[in-house]
Amino acid sequence: MIYLQKSSEIPPILLESQKQINDLIKNYGSIVAIPEEKKKFLNNYKQKDVKNVLFNSSIDKCAYCETRPIGGFLEVDHFKPKMKYPEFWFEWLNLLPSCKKCNLLKSAHDTVSMPIINPYEIDPEPHFKYEYLRIEVSITSPDIEIAKRTIDVCDLNRISLVKERSYILIELEIFLRHLEEALNKFNASNTELKELRRLNKLREALEIIEGTTKKEEKYSGLSRYFLNNSNSYQKARSLIEERNNFKNI
Repeated sequence: MIYLQKSSEIPPILLESQKQINDLIKNYGSIVAIPEEKKKFLNNYKQKDVKNVLFNSSIDKCAYCETRPIGGFLEVDHFKPKMKYPEFWFEWLNLLPSCKKCNLLKSAHDTVSMPIINPYEIDPEPHFKYEYLRIEVSITSPDIEIAKRTIDVCDLNRISLVKERSYILIELEIFLRHLEEALNKFNASNTELKELRRLNKLREALEIIEGTTKKEEKYSGLSRYFLNNSNSYQKARSLIEERNNFKNI
């Protein structure tokens, strides 16, 4: 799970639909009392114009588990369940892109009375750590209870996710091996020309491994944690910053 941001421009259809549902609830007393023939607009949050902007905010990844579903199929999740909190049915900040599995697992979980992390409102990174392939609660989490509940509610250690993380971890280990080789060769340089050439090789190796931390990459949270806790990566990054003033990931 990574921190996300969405456009401040609210799709007009949401504003119109929210006003409509508020008026109907006011007239009929509750969402369930509204006649069926007046509920046709309730799926307006699934409009293409809404989905395009929403899914783009997560680079077509699930906001909870960072999966990019096959075929790019995501669903629109209501962070606060819409039947319990219909006043947020079309609220832009309440809509999150979700894979089918996370949406089903989260389902009607009451995020108001039993909060979990909304990655559009809270930076998840300080709350979690990775123990090999599992996402766990960091002992320094600002809110250990919420972090644990987030993992449990969305089942962030389900087998399919652990399997996918294993591929990322293997890839990171391979990239790190190349990085360590480039670092060792640079440290063994005995001429200015060799040092320059090997510095470029080291830079290339860093660019490749840092590519896995980009927002659009699957499970980039794991990659960021892995590199932030790698001594070899930190040494290489410090060296490059000293020589080339590279920017942090």
